[in-house]
Order: sequence, then structure tokens, then C-alpha cells
Amino acid sequence: FKLPLSTFSTLTTNAVVDWGDGTSDVITSPTQAETTHTYPTGGTYTITITKVLESWFLNNSGDTLKIKEIKNWGNGNGLTLKEPNGNYFMGAGGMTCTATDKPAVSTSNFQQIFRNAASLVSGLRNWDTTGITSLAYSFYNAINFNEDLSNWDVSGVTRFDLCFQNCTSLDQSFASWDMTSATNFQNMFTSTTLSTANYDATLIGWAAQNVQSGLTCDFGNSQYTAGGASEAARNTLINTYCWTKTDGGAA
Repeated sequence: FKLPLSTFSTLTTNAVVDWGDGTSDVITSPTQAETTHTYPTGGTYTITITKVLESWFLNNSGDTLKIKEIKNWGNGNGLTLKEPNGNYFMGAGGMTCTATDKPAVSTSNFQQIFRNAASLVSGLRNWDTTGITSLAYSFYNAINFNEDLSNWDVSGVTRFDLCFQNCTSLDQSFASWDMTSATNFQNMFTSTTLSTANYDATLIGWAAQNVQSGLTCDFGNSQYTAGGASEAARNTLINTYCWTKTDGGAA
């Protein structure tokens, strides 16, 4: 198994890696030969990484399908998400997450962080996202993802383009998200269908904010309740804020 480590010059790697087969290595540079480990026999192993690791960068390459489960993020003392280009778990199509803690976050870019992570279901709601500015493509094609992220702080996020496109299992309310900084919603929910109740709540929550004007947002086949507060909110976004909206129309 090859650890997906970035060679970005400002990132720190000073980690102890327990490979789960009775051996371990100290890795102080992503270019070390020790970043690749050969197991004596095929099977499922638990890899435990301690000390400092800032350079995780899967980026849809290498051993993407060998990562099966995240059991623990380190609760702020383990993995630090610092890679400036995002793409941390992009392509981890067989990865589930049972962790209830959180990694340390020291970046503003969550672009493509879980793109194509088709099996991802949960383990993210407790993350501290303060300071994040981009969620572009972050859950693109994460077809099984359906976690309540209502407590995420997205007040500084400007890019939501393709964030949840093709998340065909997703059905959550985003009413509590502060969308006032957003400048790009392009295809945010394309091919995703929220329930009428969750779409209604999201429309009402967003229309009550001082959102940016002239944006384009695609809510897939999500339908709103006709004749009530949600239709009024939808009209506010279209007529007052000049949004171009695509959705499934009135329920």
C-alpha cells in the first residue's frame, strides 16, 4: 500500500505508521521509500498513523480503492487537512467512514475532497469548517452520501459549484447554511433530488438571507410546495435576487 502523500513544499510529514501487520515505519518525507509498504499476504489491515501528517493527497490516483474505512481522524491531533489543492480522498470509491471525531483543518480549500467517494455515508458532521472558501466538486459522485451537515460553518464559502452533483442518495435540509458569501452555485445539486420538505426549508432559509444577486443554481428534480412560503421564497430568489433556478417545479 502506498501512502498518498503530497510533495508540496510547505507541508510537514513526521509520522509513525503502524501498518497493522506487526511492522511500522517513521516517515519524514513523502519521497521516502517507506511510503510504500508490501504486505506479506493479502487481506484487510488497520493502518494507524500518529504524530504529524499534513500531506495527505489521494487525488484520484494510486491505491484509491484499497482504502476501505476511516475509523478515527485523530480529533485534531492526527491528520491535518492542509494540502492547498484539496483532493484529499478523491477517488476513494470503496471508502466508508465510521469516525465520530474530526481532523484538524488548516486550509481554505475542500475542492474535490470526496469526489467519486461513492461509498461515503457519514463521519463528517462534527468537522470544523470555519475558514473554508471552496466546496467545489467536494461530494461530486458521492452517490451514497446522505449525512446531515447543517452544523457546518459555510459562511466564508464562495464556491459551491457541483458540490453535490450526482449525490443521488442525498436528502437533507440546507436551510441553516449561511450562503451570503456564495458567488457560484453552478450545478450544485444537479441530478440530486431533495424531498419537498427539505427543499422548502432550504428555499425559505436562503431567501431570508442577503444572498448575492445574479446566480445560477440547479436543484435537480427537487420540488417545492405550491402556494405557500416556499414558493414565495423561490420567487424572492428569482425576482429580487435575479437567480436563474432549475428544479422539478411545484409538487
